[in-house]
Amino acid sequence: MIKIEGSANLFRSMEGVGGKLFLTNKKLIFKSHKINIQRGQTDIKYQDIAQIIERKTAKLIDNSIRIITTDLTEFAFVVNERELWIAHINEQIRL
Repeated sequence: MIKIEGSANLFRSMEGVGGKLFLTNKKLIFKSHKINIQRGQTDIKYQDIAQIIERKTAKLIDNSIRIITTDLTEFAFVVNERELWIAHINEQIRL
């Protein structure tokens, strides 16, 4: 069940992959647009999230989130309404 969704970029190596981010009742899902070089879906289960860090894009814009999982994998997202995303993710982690 999708609770919220929005446009997002996920940094994979040096490429900012454009797509959509979905917050479901079980996990975060990022689906890339078909026009990207690196395509596909990335799933992050809430029980695997160890930390969420607010970041700035280009050290200026407050729209980036870094998610670190329990196995120390890092995911860097650029989203609109960063605080809303963080609040919803934290709510899911507490369930």
